[in-house]
Amino acid sequence: MPEGKGRSFLLFYRVIFYTHLNASDINKLPFCFVFFLFTLSAGCSPQTEQERAGTCAVAFCESFYNLNYPLATNYVTPSSLPLLQYYASNIRQEHLDAVRQSGIATVSLIHTELEENGQEGRVVCRIQNVLETDFINGTFSFTEEIRDTLIVQQTEGTWQVRMDNLRRSGK
Repeated sequence: MPEGKGRSFLLFYRVIFYTHLNASDINKLPFCFVFFLFTLSAGCSPQTEQERAGTCAVAFCESFYNLNYPLATNYVTPSSLPLLQYYASNIRQEHLDAVRQSGIATVSLIHTELEENGQEGRVVCRIQNVLETDFINGTFSFTEEIRDTLIVQQTEGTWQVRMDNLRRSGK
C-alpha cells in the first residue's frame, strides 16, 4: 500500500480496533496521534464574542417566534421576563395550532455589532414565516418575512437578549 493519507487512516483504524501493529506502524503512532489532535482541535475552535452574541439572538428568535416561551426564558435578561410572561399569557391554542399548520418560523443572522465595551450590542435577524398577533383585537396573521434588531448584553459571561425593542412591542 502506498504511503500517504490512506495509510495513516488505516493505521488509525488499526489502533482504534486493537488489531495487530507491525514495527513500521508503531513508529508512525506519534504522527497519527498529532494528526488526530489537530483534526479534533480544528473542529472545536472557540467562538468569538460577536459569534456568541449572534448565536444567543438566533436561539432566542427561534424560540420566541415559534411561541416556545419557556425556552425563550433561557435567552433573556431578568428584566425581560415580565414582558415574555405577558406574551405567553396571551397565546391561545389557536395560535399554537396555526404555527404547527403553517410551519415553524426560520431565523437567519444578518449582522452583529458589539459596543466598544464588549458588554452590549445589536443583532439583526431575518425571520421568515412569522405569526403576527394583535392581542387587543384578538386577530393574527402570518407575515412572510420581518427583520428584528435585538439588543444583547453580556452578564457574567453569558449573552442575553434585552426585550425593550422587539418588533412585536410596536417599536
